Amino acid sequence: MPGDQTTGPGSTRELLVHLGHSVRLTCCLAVGMQYIDLTEVLWMTNTSALVLFSVLLAVCQVLFKYAAQTISGQTLETMIPTLSRSIPMWAAVLLYGASTVLWVWILSRVPLSRAYPWVALATIIVPLAATIFFGEVIKPIYWVGAVMVAIGIGLTQIGSTG
Repeated sequence: MPGDQTTGPGSTRELLVHLGHSVRLTCCLAVGMQYIDLTEVLWMTNTSALVLFSVLLAVCQVLFKYAAQTISGQTLETMIPTLSRSIPMWAAVLLYGASTVLWVWILSRVPLSRAYPWVALATIIVPLAATIFFGEVIKPIYWVGAVMVAIGIGLTQIGSTG
């Protein structure tokens, strides 16, 4: 049967190489009578990872704020020992480390120009968290800007697709 051999003209390997070089390749995995579009699955995984990264950045900011509340009014000399014993500070630092590993993993899969706009999502999540956890008051005009940021993130994603 043609294409069953592992090397040479018409081989499965040659076919895969040819398909891999195709610009508009749509990978499909047959599962019974249904097909799952692998490009869609990868897009969902990448998008989920980008959203998770943005949420982790926001959580870190909330933890840093909790840590900052413990040093309010302290001098630099007393601040450092206080922060070194602060659970929110250590949690934020560890979470930032984990976020960095996630970011590098994302960049191994997604172009930087497509991934980086998702960082702006934190400009929406952090103020929302600030109102919930710290009672900060955000003016309505800020939320108009936040909606514009969300629209901008969407536009950058549309603009960066092949």
